Amino acid sequence: MGFLSRLFRRREPPPDRCEQAVIAHLELSDGGFGARDERDSIHELSSQLERCITEAGVGEFDGDEFGDGECTLYMYGKDADRLFAAV
Repeated sequence: MGFLSRLFRRREPPPDRCEQAVIAHLELSDGGFGARDERDSIHELSSQLERCITEAGVGEFDGDEFGDGECTLYMYGKDADRLFAAV
């Protein structure tokens, strides 16, 4: 698998740890990776999401993915409704 294929692959939920997902798609200001201030803001949001999910004990924040004019945020847990409520 090439570097770009690994970089832009779709993530799968971690095996045996989680069953459901909340996946957020954020539109960026350009067709690529967005502006630096957008990326910085999204990384700050990611930290807040991770903290909320951990404190609520409802799953895990698995990271973000930038490209093609959007950012995708991945969150996994046993109950997507509880996970969504926590964030």
